[in-house]
Amino acid sequence: MLSGERTMLESTGERFVPWEKDPVINYEHLHRYRFAEELVKDKKVLDLACGEGYGSFMLSEDAGSVLGVDIDDAAIRHATSKYIRGNLQFIKGSMMEVPVEGEGLFDVIVCFEALEHIAGHDELMKQTKRLLKKEGVFIVSTPNKTVYSDEPGYENPFHVKELGFDEFENLLTANFKNILFYGQNVYSSSNMFPLYKGATISRDFMIKKGDEGFYFLSPEKKMARYFIAVVSDCVLEHDRAIGNSHLVDISNTLICYKDDQITDLEAVIKDKTDQIAGFESVIQDKNDQIAGLEATIQEMSGSIQKIQGVLPALGKVLKRLEKEAGSSKLSVETGELCFALGLIESAGSFFEKALSLNPENTDALNNLGVLGFQSGDYDAARGCFIKALEIDPDNEEAKANLAMLSETLKVLTGEKDIKVPQISLMDVEEKRIEPTDDATVSIIIPTLNAGNDLVTLLPMLRNQKGIKDIEVIVVDSGSTDETLELVKEHDARLVEITPERFSHSYARNLGAGLASGKYILFMTQDALPSSDFWLYEMLNALQNNEAVAVSCMESPREDADLFYRIISRNHYRFLEVDVRDRLLSRPEVENYVTLRKNGQLSDIACLILRSVFEKYKFRRDYAEDLDLGIRLIRDGLKIAFLGSTSVIHSHNRPAYYHLKRAYVDTLSLATIFPDLPMPSVSLGIENFMRDIIFTYNAVSSLITEELSAINIPCNMGAFTGIFIQRFERAVKYGYPASAGVADNQYVDNEFRSFLGRICSRYESKRNQWSSNSILVQAMQGFIGSAFEYMRNTYDLIDDHLLEDFKSCIYKAFAYQVGAHSAYCYLKTPDSKRKEILKDFNRELTVGV
Repeated sequence: MLSGERTMLESTGERFVPWEKDPVINYEHLHRYRFAEELVKDKKVLDLACGEGYGSFMLSEDAGSVLGVDIDDAAIRHATSKYIRGNLQFIKGSMMEVPVEGEGLFDVIVCFEALEHIAGHDELMKQTKRLLKKEGVFIVSTPNKTVYSDEPGYENPFHVKELGFDEFENLLTANFKNILFYGQNVYSSSNMFPLYKGATISRDFMIKKGDEGFYFLSPEKKMARYFIAVVSDCVLEHDRAIGNSHLVDISNTLICYKDDQITDLEAVIKDKTDQIAGFESVIQDKNDQIAGLEATIQEMSGSIQKIQGVLPALGKVLKRLEKEAGSSKLSVETGELCFALGLIESAGSFFEKALSLNPENTDALNNLGVLGFQSGDYDAARGCFIKALEIDPDNEEAKANLAMLSETLKVLTGEKDIKVPQISLMDVEEKRIEPTDDATVSIIIPTLNAGNDLVTLLPMLRNQKGIKDIEVIVVDSGSTDETLELVKEHDARLVEITPERFSHSYARNLGAGLASGKYILFMTQDALPSSDFWLYEMLNALQNNEAVAVSCMESPREDADLFYRIISRNHYRFLEVDVRDRLLSRPEVENYVTLRKNGQLSDIACLILRSVFEKYKFRRDYAEDLDLGIRLIRDGLKIAFLGSTSVIHSHNRPAYYHLKRAYVDTLSLATIFPDLPMPSVSLGIENFMRDIIFTYNAVSSLITEELSAINIPCNMGAFTGIFIQRFERAVKYGYPASAGVADNQYVDNEFRSFLGRICSRYESKRNQWSSNSILVQAMQGFIGSAFEYMRNTYDLIDDHLLEDFKSCIYKAFAYQVGAHSAYCYLKTPDSKRKEILKDFNRELTVGV
C-alpha cells in the first residue's frame, strides 16, 4: 500500500508522497513513522501536518484511534478518499490552531518534518501542551540545520525556520521535563543478522573511507541529518526506550536508483560526445565551405574586373541612346531598362527625354515621381503624380503612387499612429461548469518525437473544464526522444507502431478503436487548446446544433512565420469562417468549391461522435479529414466549423516541405474532386521546367538585388508599390540570365538540391523561354494576397519583417512549384510522362 500508484495529489516538493522516486526520501519518512508505531499501541494519537496521510494510516494499524490534521485542503481530500480504516479520521486545520476543542485528549502526538515549515514554534508547543494528556508523549522531528543546509549550502524553499541542536533542545526543555533525543541519517551499510531465534544483542560498527582505504570509528562519529525527540512531562525510562533502529530495504532500491542515474548520465555523456564529433564534422564542412567561397571570391574578382572594363563602353552606348532616342515611348522603355539595371541617373535622363518629346506621357511622369519618392524629393514626386492625373484622371498607377506618398508622409510627420499587431484573447467567464454524464471524450494524438510538444499539450488537455472524463490515447510511430516517457508520466494510454505502418488514417483509426468516450477528439501533437474551456465550447457547438462532428480554425503561434500566417488566413477566408461559425450540410449543387466549403473537417482538432466515427472512419493517406467530412454531409449529416473558437497551431517549415506538401495536397484533391480547377494552358514538361528556372531567376534577382536598395524602415504602402513595380519589370525584361542557387540563404539544402538538378538539365535552353509564365502569374496572385495581409497588419516594414518577407516569397515559390508540378503530372498521359516527372512523383510523395 505504501508504494502505491500515483493519484490526484500533486507532488510539489513541499510534502512527501509515497510515489516519490528518490529512495532516500522514502527511507527517511517511512522509518520515522515505523519508529513511532512502537509507541502508539492502543493509544489515542494525533498526527500534526499529516500531509498525504500515509503516516497516519501506518500508525492506525496499532493505535486505538488516529486523527490526522493538515492545513492543505487537497491533501485532506486525498487522504480521506485513499486511506480508509474505522479508527482513522482526517480533518483540515493548522497545527498552530488545531480545530479540536478540549484539553488533555491524546496519549501520543506526532509531528514529523513540520516544525521547520513555520515560524511560530511557541504556538505549536502551546497547542501540543493543550491537547496532550499529562502522561502523554510528544514525538517530533526536524532537520539538523548544520548538516541539512549550512554545510552543503542548500536552501529548501518551503522551510521557514530551521534549528540547530541547541535551539531544538532549548525549545523542548522550555516546555517538557523529560526528553530522549535520536539522530537519523541514511548511510550505506552491511547487515549481519542471526538465522536462529533468541539473539538480543545488537552491535554497530562505524567505518569511513580514507586515502588508503576504510578505517573504523567510534559510533559517536555518526552525524544526524535529522533530529527526533520523544518528550513528555512523565519520566521516560531509558532502559525501556528504543535503542538503535534500522530500516533495511531488501530490494536495494537506492543502489538500483543510483545505477539507473549512472546509466542515464553515461547516455548523456555519449550523446554529448556524439554531438562534439558532429560539431567537429560541421566545423570541417564550414572550413571546406570557406575554402570554396574564397575560390569563388577570387573568380568573382576576375569577373568584376571584366565588367568594369565593359562599363565605359556601355556608358557610351547609353549616351548615344540619349541623343538618338526619337520617340517618347522608346525613351520610357529605355529608362525602365536602366532603372531595372540600377542605372538610376541614366533612367532619369530617359524619362526627362520622353517628356520633352511628349509632355503628356503619363508613364514618364509616374516613373519620374517614383525616382523622386525614392530619393526623398517628395514635393517633386507629388508634382509628377498630380500632373499625370491632370492628363489622365483615371490613371490607376498615378492614383496608387499618390496614395502611397500620402501615407508615407503621414507616418513621417507623426499624423498617423503605427499599428502594432495584437493577439485577441477569448474572454471566458471563470465559472464552475458541471459536466453532464455523457461529456466523456477520448483524445487521439499520433506522435513522432513529440517530446517538446507533449510537455505543454498533455497538462492543458487534462485541465479542460466542463468535461466529465478525458482519456488520452497516443499512437506513436517510432519516437526516439522522451515522448514515450512523457506519455506514461501523464497517465495517457500508449500504442506503438513501426514507422513503416504509419499513415494518417491508420494511426488515427487504430487509436479510435481503443477509445471508450462518447466523443473522440483527433488532435495533432503540435496543436494546443486556446483556453481551459476550449473543448467544452467545441462540445457545446456539436450538441446544440445536432451536428456529428466539429472542427475549428487555427490561431498561429506567436513565432509563426509570415508565410504560414498568410496561407492560413487565405484558407479560412475561403471557408468563410474567418468572421463567423458555420453549420455545414450537403450543398444543392455539388462541385469543387461547394463541397470544399461545406465538407471541410480538420484533424488538427476534430471532435466527433464515436458511434458515427466507428461507422465511417478515415480511409485515405492524405486529405483524410476532408474526405470524411464530405462523406458525412453526403449522407445527410451535419458538421460544424468554428471561427469563434480556435486551436493554437502553426509551423515554421522550410521551402522544401511546402514544395512536397503542395504536390501531395494537389494530387489528393484531384482524386476527391474530378472538377479540381487547373491551369487552362498546356503544361508541357520542357516548358514547365524552364518556367521554374525563369520564375526563380526573376524572384531571386528581385530579392537579392532590388530589395537591398530600399531604405529600411519603409512605409508598407510604399514598399508594396515598389516591390510590385520592380517584380513586373524583372519579369518583363527577364534579367539576369541566371541567379545563383547554391548560395541562397533563404531556402533549405533539400530545395537547393531540387532546383540545382533542374537548372543543370534545362538552364542552357533558357533563351528559348519568354515571360508568359504560369508560375509568374501564380506568384503575382500570392503576392497580392500577401500584401493585402501585410497592409492590414503593419504600417512599416523593418529589417526583421523584411527578412521574414524574403523567406515567405521563396516558400510561396516552392509551394507553387509543388502544386504546378502536380498539375503537370496529372495533365500528362501516362505514356508521355518522362522520367523526370516520375522522379518528381517518387521524391515528393515520401514522408509528408
